[in-house]
Amino acid sequence: MKYHNLVAISRFRQIVDKLYVEGDKVFKESNLDFKMSWFSVYTTLADTNEAISVNEISKRCGFTHIAVKNVLRMFLNKGIIIQEIDPDDRRSKLNMLSTKGRNLELKLESTWKGLERTVRNFFMPIDPHFADNILLLNDSMDKNNIFDTFYAKEKTELTIENIVNNKENVLFEMFNTFVRNEKNRIPNADEKELYQNINDLSKIPYVIKFNNHEIGTGLLKFNTNKESEVRFIYLNPSYRNFGYSKFIINRMLSHSLSNGYTKVWVKNIKPSSNLAICLLRLGFNISKGNDLAKNDFFFVFE
Repeated sequence: MKYHNLVAISRFRQIVDKLYVEGDKVFKESNLDFKMSWFSVYTTLADTNEAISVNEISKRCGFTHIAVKNVLRMFLNKGIIIQEIDPDDRRSKLNMLSTKGRNLELKLESTWKGLERTVRNFFMPIDPHFADNILLLNDSMDKNNIFDTFYAKEKTELTIENIVNNKENVLFEMFNTFVRNEKNRIPNADEKELYQNINDLSKIPYVIKFNNHEIGTGLLKFNTNKESEVRFIYLNPSYRNFGYSKFIINRMLSHSLSNGYTKVWVKNIKPSSNLAICLLRLGFNISKGNDLAKNDFFFVFE
């Protein structure tokens, strides 16, 4: 088969989705309010008797900070966990299973054992060590991902850095260079705000680099009431449509949450755009703006 490994990658995603769907069916048939996608976060909490932070859960189970937050939100709504203020950082919360959450494990255990046995029997004819190899592959990709390996000769690296010193001059020069690259396009109001009053402490500017070359800028604004807003993102046209916006927004979202900002907004995004799809996958919800004439759609993470 031509491009055998690339075909395998696309099929692998389908296999994972099928396993999740079939596992969820088993839980539903067993009258258990549980999903396969919760397994790693739940077992991480079940394996400790102390309240732990989102970052610690993320580190132990290998999920992103955002994915863990989404699961914890569902657990909290269902009474599976309890949360308490972190005494070392009052902006953060510690998480542990509630009595209901502990009791749930006893109900789940027999179903888990049955699923484990069933999945093992599926894997066995193909490779008796299939599950072990998947875990090894995951560890390997944590150390050397495909993107970096593909561009290893060029030492490719996408980074996002906070601009701390001389913010106004750095952003002004960089942004003007980008605009000139777009055939003398006139900056709009949002773009001009990027370097106007940039030394305001509520504005957190970023520079986006690819192989240590500046390819874009971004602006995160901390508002009152513990809300923040992704105010602006600009990417050089040559670096668009590669999924970098998701990486940038994820960084800004993590920055907001780690600083105690519980609600993050992204405004004026078309619901059909690729960026909108990216936001929904990151856990944002769509919200129609107040001005219907402007057709202003907002996305909010809370």
